[in-house]
Amino acid sequence: MFLIPLLDPETEDGEVRVLAKERAQEIGESFKEIWNNEQKNRQNNTVIKI
Repeated sequence: MFLIPLLDPETEDGEVRVLAKERAQEIGESFKEIWNNEQKNRQNNTVIKI
């Protein structure tokens, strides 16, 4: 589960924007890690029939 705060572009200052950008990068990295682990699991469970 990911918590993503709602930002109001008219009222948010630079510090909040930096924190939001960092959080977005963390979420992206988490998705990449999940994807890579899923790919590894699929490769390890591949059955070759002859």
